[in-house]
Amino acid sequence: GDITRLVKESTMRPPAVMVVGKVVNLRQVLAWHEKKPLFGHRILITREYSSDYAPLEELGAEIFEFPTIRIVPPASYKELDAAIHRIEEYHWIVLTSANGVRFFMERFFKKGRDVRDLKGLKLCAVGSKTADALVAYGMKVDLVPDEFNAEGLVESLNQMYGSSPDRLEGVRFLLPRAERARELFPDRVKALGGTIDTPVAYRAVK
Repeated sequence: GDITRLVKESTMRPPAVMVVGKVVNLRQVLAWHEKKPLFGHRILITREYSSDYAPLEELGAEIFEFPTIRIVPPASYKELDAAIHRIEEYHWIVLTSANGVRFFMERFFKKGRDVRDLKGLKLCAVGSKTADALVAYGMKVDLVPDEFNAEGLVESLNQMYGSSPDRLEGVRFLLPRAERARELFPDRVKALGGTIDTPVAYRAVK
């Protein structure tokens, strides 16, 4: 009966929400979302959205997606194709990212190979997401370093092959990787007597 007067007195302007009845007393009960620890925080991610960010949303954050790079094939497949052609010569295949797994396996199959050609090779995945990507192709992962980086990978190999200066002599590694990557692991393999090929499997472009 007095809503016209109340609106005029409050100088209310649309858009507005009107709550009628005792439900207004449940304000504190219904405001569960606003009590989340990240409510009111807006987070900008500079890559494609993935399920990795779901926990932030569950904590109340608002996610904005703004990728700054795009993952594309290498400029040339020459080195990768050569490695795939002689895949039986390797003892280890080391993959450092889910992107590496995807681009390597796609090219592997395109060259007429299948997973049976990897029989006898050991697979190393740097990181749980990389391991999951390999498992999705039906392959068992032999090694996942405790630390998901080159240092952790070197330490894991030290534990497997002992402490002699030339402990990797005769061991051949294939490391399909991004166009720009750290040289710590390849340099360490060579220093310990091993052989490693590092063909470009993918590139990150702006």
